[in-house]
Amino acid sequence: MVMNPAGAKCIGVWKVYGNVETAQRKFAQYKKCTRLYWEAIQKHRSFDRLVVGCLRRV
Repeated sequence: MVMNPAGAKCIGVWKVYGNVETAQRKFAQYKKCTRLYWEAIQKHRSFDRLVVGCLRRV
């Protein structure tokens, strides 16, 4: 995370101008999700299969 003196309180996946704590939790969730998808892809699961699996759970 980068502190930005130009107005944003912090920068992660996006610039944060409001609630930093909530944004940091969301950044952590995105980081975990990215890691889990990367690990699944490394285990030779296709991206299409991963997306279809997510859609079935909705």
